[in-house]
Amino acid sequence: MVARDVGTSHPQPLRCDHCGRAVRETQHTRTTYTVDYYSLHTGPVETCSLMVDDGERRVTFQKLLSAVEVITCVDCYGKADVQRDRELRFRVELTGEERTADQ
Repeated sequence: MVARDVGTSHPQPLRCDHCGRAVRETQHTRTTYTVDYYSLHTGPVETCSLMVDDGERRVTFQKLLSAVEVITCVDCYGKADVQRDRELRFRVELTGEERTADQ
């Protein structure tokens, strides 16, 4: 799967990173809407901690170092292997190893 840097403009038309199908923007009507793709922002992270104002509690979080966008069409979104890949990209700690933006 090829990932895109978030800061760059999208090639026309946008394509699913799993199957390559061209995807459409969300179509809105007066009463409903139709989604053709989902976008995930992911990339390499580092663990950061901050002290809360009371000085006694620490908040730990994952800081996104370099954002990468992954596009998934509605046809691929329900596939088990695609869901597994997206989950691993979103939750790197499940792999037990660091992932870089181009993985």
